[in-house]
This record gives sequence, structure tokens and C-alpha cells, in this order.
Amino acid sequence: MKLERIKPRIITIRLTQEESDPDYGSCLWAVFKLDLDRYEISITGDCGNYACGWHPTPKTESFLHLIGRMDEGYFLDKIANRSRIDQQETYNSVLQLLECTGIAIDAIDEDDRDALLAACGSYDTDSHGVLSEIREVLEEMEVSKQVDTFDLCGCIEMDYTPSQKKIAEVFRKYIRPFARYSDREWVEEPYTLAPIEDYDGLKRKYVVLKADTGAVVENCFVLRPEKDCAAREALLAYANSTGNKVLAKDIMAWLDDLSGGY
Repeated sequence: MKLERIKPRIITIRLTQEESDPDYGSCLWAVFKLDLDRYEISITGDCGNYACGWHPTPKTESFLHLIGRMDEGYFLDKIANRSRIDQQETYNSVLQLLECTGIAIDAIDEDDRDALLAACGSYDTDSHGVLSEIREVLEEMEVSKQVDTFDLCGCIEMDYTPSQKKIAEVFRKYIRPFARYSDREWVEEPYTLAPIEDYDGLKRKYVVLKADTGAVVENCFVLRPEKDCAAREALLAYANSTGNKVLAKDIMAWLDDLSGGY
């Protein structure tokens, strides 16, 4: 009998909020484990525990590449279910139903509106309890008989919990960028991740890696000439200034392709 020890390729990322963070307290810590072979993610933290997986496709797409192209909504649907009643959306749906049944919603007084809104949020997850509360308000408004119970059930709108939304936000801000920066066979060194600031000036928006070593390149500026006219002007100025004639020629050819003739 031959025994072979297999070392799993698992990346573990721990995120910890700092007191200086604007949303401090919303998710004090979270640990993401990315299994590169099994295509699985497990999460533990004070926003809850989650786990999900995908069918491995190592011949066509690495797991890091798959993670890097996931959007926040898809990831949220993957790890969680809508289990919390959305008070405002339920209230809006009830008003639409009343209007469809011929009830003049503009004529509903403020007290009745407040009571209806409160009924829509009377329970966090108990849809039957919310329906009962809504029905009582409609009876007090003397319009209950005009509203079909089956149609009223369809007015209950569900949403994710704040904790579930937060962990999906953490995925978007930190884990997905990490996967995009690290889409190679293995991660040799850690990268410092940070959310992109809501600031229009000079800021840390990209992480640049050396192609041959994967080392992070500091003090550089990324231009996106395919979407930024100012970037094309900057490249043109560089091509006219550099002593590297081959590089200048390549830049001019690139600008030609981007603009259809510069």
C-alpha cells in the first residue's frame, strides 16, 4: 500500500476592521478560505458562517479567475437566501395592489398609511404574521373584502439580512480584487488590500505586479487609454519624449488602434 500526502491548495484570508474604518462594527472580522482545487469558499466571521462551491473546471478556468469575475449580487445569491421581510418594498407592493383593485390610494389618510407601513414590518421573518397584520389594517380601512388573499400573499417582498449584505460587500471590496491580482498557479506573497476610496483625486485604485515575479510595483500610475482621453494624450506625450524609439513606435501604433488614427 502506497501512502501519499496531498497538500491542499487553500488560501486563507483574514480581514479585521479597524476603529478608524467608517463602518467600524459592521463586520469586525471574517475569515475566507478559498480551496483552489475543490472550487469551494468557506467563510466564518461575526457576520455569520457561509459555504458554497462550484464544479471544478481546472482545464478551462482557474478558481481564482472564476472568483475574479463574480459580481456581488451573484455571490450573495450563492451563499444566502432572502429570509428577511422587506418592510418598505412590501408596503409599496400592497399600495400597488390596492390601486389595481380600484381603491384610490391618494385618498388613504396618513394614519392609515402609517398603520399599513407598521404592519408590513411587524415581523422580521414571519410572512404569515405580517399578512395577518396587514389584513387587520385593511379591515379597519374597510377595504379588506376588495383584496384577494392570494394576491396579498404576493405582496410580501423578501430581502437579505444586513449581515449577509455586508459579507457580500466584503467579497466585492477585498476578495474579488485579491483573486484578480492573484490569478496564477499559487500566491507567493500576500498583498495589502484596501477598499477604493470615494475620492476623485490621486488614490490607490490598482495593484500592479511584475509579470516575471509577481512582486507588487509601488509608486506607479495606471492609465486606461481605451476609456480615458486624457490617458491617450499622456501616452502621446510620452511617445514623443522617450528615447526608446521602439517603445514610442509601439505606443503610437496602440493609439492608432484605439482612436482609428491619431
